[in-house]
Amino acid sequence: MAYLAEQVAYLKGLAEGMKIDESKDEGNLLVKIIDVLEEMAVTVEEIDEDVLDNSERLDDVEDCLDDICDDLYDDCDCDCDCDCDCDCDEEDDMEFYEVECPSCNEKVYFDEDMINDESLICPNCNEKIEIEFEDEEE
Repeated sequence: MAYLAEQVAYLKGLAEGMKIDESKDEGNLLVKIIDVLEEMAVTVEEIDEDVLDNSERLDDVEDCLDDICDDLYDDCDCDCDCDCDCDCDEEDDMEFYEVECPSCNEKVYFDEDMINDESLICPNCNEKIEIEFEDEEE
């Protein structure tokens, strides 16, 4: 944006070199227009600096966000033969079974450990659920 400031300075020098008579309306108008252009050039330069500063800050925030995402969502590539805190040895894909409560007819879900337990209680109506196993598990 320095180019804009240079152009306004050139116009100002040109006007001063022409010895424009500020006492005449046309001369006064030209001098005031050049003054306004000079103020605009300074303002545009300040805005340009602010945009550049904000762009750098945004890049810093983006880098920090990338680091946070890497920490949160990074998958462990190890085979768990090390002392990392990756929890790879735990089962992440727990299977749930849908069961319809005979008392309230609501569909509820239980995992395999709960199904193997003898006392299933419906979380909606608090009644005991008896499960009959078929040949094909649902």
